[in-house]
Amino acid sequence: MLSRATDPDRLVFDELPRALGFEGITPRTQKDPEAAEAYVARLTAALNELTE
Repeated sequence: MLSRATDPDRLVFDELPRALGFEGITPRTQKDPEAAEAYVARLTAALNELTE
């Protein structure tokens, strides 16, 4: 996915969240601190796997 990305906004707000099991992030997305924390944790874990 990362190597095929051509639009950074789509990657950050749609493709990465969906790849990690979350809904895409839109201007209408409600703030949810717990979901944000879970997203960051999953994203960090995925990035760590790529760099190991």
